[in-house]
Amino acid sequence: MDYTGGNSELFIDTGDDSTTPSLPAGEYEWMRLHITEASIIIDGQEYDLEVPSGDTSGLKVNTAFSIPANGTGFYTIDFDLRHSVIGPFKVSGGNAQGGDQYYKLKPVLRLVENNDVGKVTGTVANGLLEGCTGTPLSTAVYLYEGELEQESLDDIDSEVADDDRQLSDLVEPFMSVSLTNNGTDAPFSFGFVPAGTYSIVFVCGEDNADTDDDELEYEGLQEISVEAGGITEVILSEDV
Repeated sequence: MDYTGGNSELFIDTGDDSTTPSLPAGEYEWMRLHITEASIIIDGQEYDLEVPSGDTSGLKVNTAFSIPANGTGFYTIDFDLRHSVIGPFKVSGGNAQGGDQYYKLKPVLRLVENNDVGKVTGTVANGLLEGCTGTPLSTAVYLYEGELEQESLDDIDSEVADDDRQLSDLVEPFMSVSLTNNGTDAPFSFGFVPAGTYSIVFVCGEDNADTDDDELEYEGLQEISVEAGGITEVILSEDV
């Protein structure tokens, strides 16, 4: 959570100034991240975070990358938290209170080349936030690849379409970020967005992460363009 909205932390450093030997120049197909232990803190309470095969096969980043001869490759692994953490689940024999519940990690990881990405920042008008209802309530901004119409917008991992839409017509968000409603306009930021055209929208309503029984509304839909090395600023409001 310390590295959101374009913030990052150096994870792998190879070469002459590092204790890790340089990688041979060439093309690579994937990398694995081995996780030996994990936990998650929600509302001040720490819970176990189950990472399937985390310490054996690891988390596999299935994106090819290259290391240039006599040069350096700069890449960032982007981790989508809203896509990746599911739960809570009840510990066998527990009462689902405090340490008697846990979460699971279904990681969504993207590897991007730092010179090919930009940043999207903006605000959601308080008027949109005030009109949002649902239990459990979710307020977020979704970013979709390409120029889309509102009827094509889908939720994360949804497998249900209404009578007017077919599953084949629906598009899941490429990136998403949760919002906090403090009675004012809510800021948001997407980092490491590959250059291109996107559709961005405010999403609110009832969102059940583990089922498809959602009642979501999509408002303020806009088309935006992201340039490598640039910052795209957006205001999502009722007037859009």
